[in-house]
Amino acid sequence: MSKIELLMQGPFTRAMARDAGLTDRMLQGKSFERVLPRVWRHTDHTMSDDDWRVAARLAFPATAHLTGISRIQAAGLDFGPKLPVRFVVQGDLHLAFDKVFLHRTKLLPPLDDVGVSIEAAFIAYAAQARVIDGIKVGDWLLHREHLDLAVMTRLAIEQLWRPDRTRSRGSSTISIRGAARCRSPRPGRCSASPASRNPRSTSPSTSDRKPR
Repeated sequence: MSKIELLMQGPFTRAMARDAGLTDRMLQGKSFERVLPRVWRHTDHTMSDDDWRVAARLAFPATAHLTGISRIQAAGLDFGPKLPVRFVVQGDLHLAFDKVFLHRTKLLPPLDDVGVSIEAAFIAYAAQARVIDGIKVGDWLLHREHLDLAVMTRLAIEQLWRPDRTRSRGSSTISIRGAARCRSPRPGRCSASPASRNPRSTSPSTSDRKPR
């Protein structure tokens, strides 16, 4: 597949377009649309949820990181608002893009190769979500072994200034009880499938207690 064909399948930057042989004048034509500053798509391509996360990452500097519900959705969660895509940056960077929200913090939480850690993302989500939604998301994370409750508790204690760290701990404590019940072999209890125990699996099973 050629570089131009690859560009047709998702968002891209001006630098990526030039590398594929497209000129700036071509990008100004009817075949392309700017979706975010410095980010374009081909007009035949429909942006998916993942495309919006990719586009936001391309629009922001490398110091901005995926966070909150957006980071959890990148792990496979099909629940909660898809837009705006949420990023966080350390310091006073002020950027305002349509369909993207940039949080600012005085100290970045732990990071991974996708964005902030799942534990940090859940703390950020719990700061804004309804308690019932926090419980649903926490249950989903624990059920698939994405979330380490001990790691999250330690993060909440070490960084007490972060908003709603107590609420996130409470939501996860309730969720872990539900996840344990779902794994119980006793008759009349729900039973988690092997795939649902695999942290890399995002395919829902009929026994998953998936947020809707």
